[in-house]
Amino acid sequence: MKRRTFLIGAGSTAIGGAALVSSGAFSRVESHRDVSVQVTNDANAYLGLQPGGSLNGDNYVAEDESGHIEIDIGEIPEAENPIGGSGVNSDSLTFFDNLLTVCNQGTEDAAFFIDADGLETGGAEVVFYVGSALDGGDDTISSITDADGVSGFAPAALELGECINVGLLVDTGAGSDYTNAQTVDANQSGPLVDGEVTIVADVDTEAGDAVALLSELDIDGQGPAAVVNPGDPFDMAVTVTNTGRRPAAFGVTFDISRDRSRGDVRSSLFETGTAIADDDVGEPANTKIGFGQVDASAAYDGLTAD
Repeated sequence: MKRRTFLIGAGSTAIGGAALVSSGAFSRVESHRDVSVQVTNDANAYLGLQPGGSLNGDNYVAEDESGHIEIDIGEIPEAENPIGGSGVNSDSLTFFDNLLTVCNQGTEDAAFFIDADGLETGGAEVVFYVGSALDGGDDTISSITDADGVSGFAPAALELGECINVGLLVDTGAGSDYTNAQTVDANQSGPLVDGEVTIVADVDTEAGDAVALLSELDIDGQGPAAVVNPGDPFDMAVTVTNTGRRPAAFGVTFDISRDRSRGDVRSSLFETGTAIADDDVGEPANTKIGFGQVDASAAYDGLTAD
């Protein structure tokens, strides 16, 4: 996972640079660059990042002195265009197709997405996407952006040896299938968007499976499914922990199976009913589940949080 600054301006406001950094081999790219990781430039890393093979890639993406790529959607130098602009339009959707090329140069297939939740967007919304907006705008792109205010998030499949092109949508008030941004004041000072983005390639997640990434639940340390043998015929407690990336509400279902050795086999599916809010990602949320008049020898198979 790479964290770097990302800056965008609007109207006459200049736009700063964004460095998106790649690193070592991944089962999930969480590059903190400790002593066991070999560091290389973005283009040659296991998760390869380079400017897209397009005018957008040529004009707005470059490599800095540390070998990291930077996105700079800012003022166009006078040498390139004497009347060059200095930012995106207000109350508009601006698409930058094929801004980046991302390559899986590791050892396994992965699900790829960009966490932009650390950005301060000044009322605008930013969407990284795959596909091309050239012919259909937001109808022909797919968001790979995990961020508050951005809907329709689904990680993209990044197979071993494959490269995909990533574009950028900036909504400054027009609204899209993925965003509902406020109208931005083009005369504001300073960058419109400021903060960090995190680039993630995760081999343990299926492409398109946003739910698993955002609200993955764990029951008593056994994962999202668990087998529990109650010690009390009336009730029991399980600890459900959200190990994902976002707060979530969850329900618990369980299947009751009598001890087969007693010849009294029954199965029933129950639910807790009202979803239980778990606002603290990574913190246990204890929930008491009542089972009624159930013999203590019953085994609760398939206890599942979702």
